[in-house]
Amino acid sequence: MCPCDAMSAHGRGEEAILSRRGNGKKCGVVAAIPARGVRMIYRGMWRLGVTAGVLWASASLRSEAPSPASSEPWSPAALRADMRRLAPLTKALPAADDGDWRASFRENAQSFRQWLASTPVTSTATRRVILVQPVGEFTAAQRQVLRLTSAHLGLFYGLPVQTLKDVPVSVFPPAAQRRYGAGKRQLLATHLLDVVLPPLRRDDAVFVVALTAEDLWPGEGWNYVFGMASLQARVGVWSLHRFGDPAADAEAYHTCLRRAIKVATHESGHMFSITHCVTAHCGMNGANSLSEADGQPLEFCPTCLAKLAHAARFDPRTRTAALKTWYAENGFADEALECGAMLAALARPDPRPAAPEPESPPVNADAARPPNAAEGGGARARRPVR
Repeated sequence: MCPCDAMSAHGRGEEAILSRRGNGKKCGVVAAIPARGVRMIYRGMWRLGVTAGVLWASASLRSEAPSPASSEPWSPAALRADMRRLAPLTKALPAADDGDWRASFRENAQSFRQWLASTPVTSTATRRVILVQPVGEFTAAQRQVLRLTSAHLGLFYGLPVQTLKDVPVSVFPPAAQRRYGAGKRQLLATHLLDVVLPPLRRDDAVFVVALTAEDLWPGEGWNYVFGMASLQARVGVWSLHRFGDPAADAEAYHTCLRRAIKVATHESGHMFSITHCVTAHCGMNGANSLSEADGQPLEFCPTCLAKLAHAARFDPRTRTAALKTWYAENGFADEALECGAMLAALARPDPRPAAPEPESPPVNADAARPPNAAEGGGARARRPVR
């Protein structure tokens, strides 16, 4: 797989980048292929990926967006003040190397104002639970990664997470399994999305996400996929299979855990209509490869954090304090220090007078429609989420 050959597409039903065996391109990578429907495929660590588009849910989801009073900590006015407080901590984007996401794709910025005007997907007073569905067997180390990823996802989004009872691989009929390469088993991701997960989605669930240690493939002609999701149905799946063996040693464990929580937070951000960040070093930056994604932060920039806080309806102070404790307890010293700096900044007075929020370039024609997109170097598909 060669990330420099990856391409994006958006605004035409379903699509995503997947890896394909030697078809056309010298490295076997093809551009995102438009299809029909509402499912999104996330490929590569950063699949579940949206390029210049946002992940959209049904109109009914968007119509239930909260309209908080200006006194709420997640109100637009309060969050704009927090953006000003956090602005000095914003980190500039590093230069893009050949093959990196920004070197391969041109994406428009999305300001907080534009995000609000897009009628974004949000949580509601009655739909606030993230459901995690384990699928298949896990080693003890993988089970620990699953547990910590679920806990981090809840703290990062300020939403309760419930882990459901494991679903065995036997729910996949023979037609939804195959032996690939050296005889290793792969599971058909679409069977999860179409058959297994929808009945599990409760009325109080923001979405249901399956996590598995099994390798996934999306259909005939393809090698593998890291993840896949349906936005209208609010179901998705991630695989830990290609994030390394967390039982190998302490470093491998930490790398696998960081990759797992990174993809979970990034892709869930897309589910709340947040596009790739192109103005700051941010957890919502696009990535074409694991190595590029590994160099990106877990935390969101002030603008993307404001979008997230409004969508999930949390106080950035409470949420950041909880994350600081989690990071310190789980070996993420740099992230704990960053949370401490954020809390100090959020405790300062609003540095008024504030300059008007800079306008971003108008979104392109594709992104103006309910978009889809995928990123990063490897597979083909249906509709995506980084």
